[in-house]
Amino acid sequence: MTVANAFFIFTLPFMLAEVATGVASPFFDPLKIPPILGLGTVVDCIILVVGLMFSILRASRSGAGESDTGLPDAH
Repeated sequence: MTVANAFFIFTLPFMLAEVATGVASPFFDPLKIPPILGLGTVVDCIILVVGLMFSILRASRSGAGESDTGLPDAH
């Protein structure tokens, strides 16, 4: 698996979550932004934080004997 493919596969859930909140926001008022401190902001921040934590975890694992794709190195 190439680095680009791995990046796409592992970021796809977070991209889809952002798209889903964007599509749902016109139909579900609490997800609308503004207000700045509403449910929409909370949901977006949760998606951001989980995505960042996932990326940091994968990056730290890649330095511990795994390839850049996050998969074990083939020897």
